[in-house]
Amino acid sequence: MTAALAGQLVVAEKVEFDSSIKNHSIIHIKNRVDVRTYPAVAIIQVWIKLWLKNEERQSVILSMYNPSGHMLIHNRIDQIVSVRPAGMPPGMDMQREIRVVVTQPGIYPLILRDAEQNVIAEYPLYISKES
Repeated sequence: MTAALAGQLVVAEKVEFDSSIKNHSIIHIKNRVDVRTYPAVAIIQVWIKLWLKNEERQSVILSMYNPSGHMLIHNRIDQIVSVRPAGMPPGMDMQREIRVVVTQPGIYPLILRDAEQNVIAEYPLYISKES
């Protein structure tokens, strides 16, 4: 957790945003993703929740690594500002669809960092071959 941000990551089968009521729906939270063969492209839905501890604009970086520690994605997300009405805790929710090439079974960590590389949240996603 950083001085300016706190956050959470969740991987799900599907993350939907309803713009009329400004809410996300998270369907079937996943701790594991199965692929048919190696190599394969895994499609991963990620919900990101951020709490802002000040009014400054922030940016975050979403990274994913393979089990050997090699970085697969490095996605900078800019213009993080509170979109909530006064009286609510300042923050922002968002979703991302990630497509990564997987070549082996194991834990593929998702890590959310602030602009200074401080870890905000982590999600240890297990990816394996369908049985």
